Amino acid sequence: FRLSAFMPSNILIVYGMLKAQSLPAIAFWQVINQTYNVCVNYANANQSNPLTTNQIAFSYLVAVTSSVGTAIGMNEGVKRANFSPALKNTLLK
Repeated sequence: FRLSAFMPSNILIVYGMLKAQSLPAIAFWQVINQTYNVCVNYANANQSNPLTTNQIAFSYLVAVTSSVGTAIGMNEGVKRANFSPALKNTLLK
């Protein structure tokens, strides 16, 4: 896998993240996205200075936790915000 394949390979994941409406679906697509990102980054890493398994696992868990937390937090924040119905509809779709 090379970085030039990242964008075309990531289209399905981006589509899933944009279409996710329920909290489980949002979390699922964020986990899929972070898993894909860690695989691409691992494949493109500097092999002369490899990371340990613990470093990779810790980084993965932090990335998944922060992305799921941010996505769900932003989604719930928009639902509760005092935005116009048109803006709220745009942000939640």
